Amino acid sequence: MEERVVRLLSAVWGGRSGYVFLPYKSQDDIWHETPGIPYSGSLPRLNITQHVDQYFCPVVFSKPHRKKEYALPADFLWADLDPVHPDQCRLRPSVAWESSPGRYQALWFLTNEVAPEEAAALSKRIAYADGGDKGGWDLTQVLRLPGTHNFKYETAPEVRLLWAKSRSYAVEEIKGAYPPVNGETPSEVSESWPEVDESIIQSAISSLPIGYRRRLMQDTAGADRSLELQKLTRDLVRFGVAHEIVLLIIQRSTWNKFHNRADEKLQLQKQLSSAIVAVEARAKKPKAEAPQLEQIEDMRVHHWADFMQIPTHLRWLIDDSWVDGSVGFISGRSKSYKTWIALDLALSLVSGVPFLGRYSVRKTGPVLLIQEEDPASVLQERLRLIGKTKGMLPKVVEARSDFVKVEYPDYPLHIINLQSFSLGSTEKVAQVRKLIAEINPVMVILDPLIVMLGQGVDEYKANEVSAVLQSVKMWREEFGCSVLIVHHWNKGKTEEGEQFAQHMYGSFAFHAWLESALHVMPVIEEEQERIDTVIVEREFKAAPSGQSLKLRFAIDSVKEYSYSVVFEDDIRVGSKEQVILDMITQAGASTTPEIVAATGFRRPDVVEMAGRLVRAKLLMGRKGGGRNNPTVYWLPDQKAPSS
Repeated sequence: MEERVVRLLSAVWGGRSGYVFLPYKSQDDIWHETPGIPYSGSLPRLNITQHVDQYFCPVVFSKPHRKKEYALPADFLWADLDPVHPDQCRLRPSVAWESSPGRYQALWFLTNEVAPEEAAALSKRIAYADGGDKGGWDLTQVLRLPGTHNFKYETAPEVRLLWAKSRSYAVEEIKGAYPPVNGETPSEVSESWPEVDESIIQSAISSLPIGYRRRLMQDTAGADRSLELQKLTRDLVRFGVAHEIVLLIIQRSTWNKFHNRADEKLQLQKQLSSAIVAVEARAKKPKAEAPQLEQIEDMRVHHWADFMQIPTHLRWLIDDSWVDGSVGFISGRSKSYKTWIALDLALSLVSGVPFLGRYSVRKTGPVLLIQEEDPASVLQERLRLIGKTKGMLPKVVEARSDFVKVEYPDYPLHIINLQSFSLGSTEKVAQVRKLIAEINPVMVILDPLIVMLGQGVDEYKANEVSAVLQSVKMWREEFGCSVLIVHHWNKGKTEEGEQFAQHMYGSFAFHAWLESALHVMPVIEEEQERIDTVIVEREFKAAPSGQSLKLRFAIDSVKEYSYSVVFEDDIRVGSKEQVILDMITQAGASTTPEIVAATGFRRPDVVEMAGRLVRAKLLMGRKGGGRNNPTVYWLPDQKAPSS
């Protein structure tokens, strides 16, 4: 390992004693979580694997497990800046490197050691304020190791160290430059409440620009009261209104969502404290004139050449299925498996198992599911069936003749079921925003939109629909998560050549708003008892939409208790698969070893091909339990072998 890389790791891990981690990803895209390396202030001889994507975790842990509960205090902060060049950060990083062409990561050294939770919270501030990866601040975060190579690219570019300086920052400097995020507010809140003569308050209000005065009593219908209260408080502070007067003004404004609550005054003080920190962080130079309702300094204006050189890229959350950080719909007719598809996607995101059994997940993490259509029993049944297919099986912790106790694995799927959630309820929306801030999900799913629009919202009026959708999009803007909404189609007949998206129920504003979408139409055959096949059109604003898909859902909640999705192209039989079918046609039910012996095919190939034939319902199969009880396959029209 290069000497400068050794010096870097020694500077980061410092004189602590514990365990450090150097995981890596092999070129076949498999993640290797290497064992914790004992560390006591000096580096042992490290064997860095060549020709792999090498990472390191900057945090030291008290036990040989990379879990946040074992994290030790740190005297540095970290960020995955993505396309943001380190020179553009509010505070110049102490260490910066180029993780891939046009992508950057960085560290900021502190003058004092802080608790691990505070280090993560401050790193989160940096990620949000500087525009980096909003998921790259947690205590278990790994970063690319400078001096190694990035094998995501054919040219395998070097992870290039840009600079490493001894500059350190006081915690107060970090807090002054980077405002709180995700509901975090400063702890310094006074217990006193100002008492000011009414004439002074009225005089302060009358001195405000007319736009400000109108905002105080503005109609809040359809607006995000949390966001507007934050903006109003910051604008009053920027304008120079005395802080105690700001409190009294926002208290009587229509945006005071805490009105008549027991903690009203405490919450308003927190709003003010947060606004003061944010305004001071942006106060780089004095303003020549009073701020207007829309302040030009809040808008970033690029010239042509600068704008065209800004690094941009497409990142899939799930390959060919959903763009990371996008908003959109799963839309479709009734009984078109919209909710099944949404649940399959949700469980893939929390487990990492491919979506619909085919599409790879590129970023796993928590998912918030808000479901306002199905009762708990129905929702549980669907989650069990899909989870079984993805290997998310419960573990039996106690079994008796009359009682079985199971324990489900702890996947980060957060569910709000039939809680009367409405996008027209400022209180419910505020509760969801707070939850999003706490769990930092990769996706929020709303199912279905039609019952969540709120009373008085006309789904055919673009201005009313746009106001509701804009409040939802703010979750993406503030927290970086994707938002998926399950939405119905109207009942009109689909004409040949029409795009499925044209049939979404309500205003054209729905289609204008989406960035990713899966539009689903059932295939209805004559005299068909049950719909099991659908056509899916994919639509992406930032990527080619690709060909439509034909899917067949095979769901058995009684006999086999199974769920599978068969793609139309999976039903096509290859030459080797036809050999297996012909062999079983002649020989009858056959085990995996018998098929291998008869065909000469490799055992892994037989297992894969037989599995595909089972999913296509061209073979039946029963899993075995080891060498003495192998998996057996037979044709659907053949008699099933005895157990």
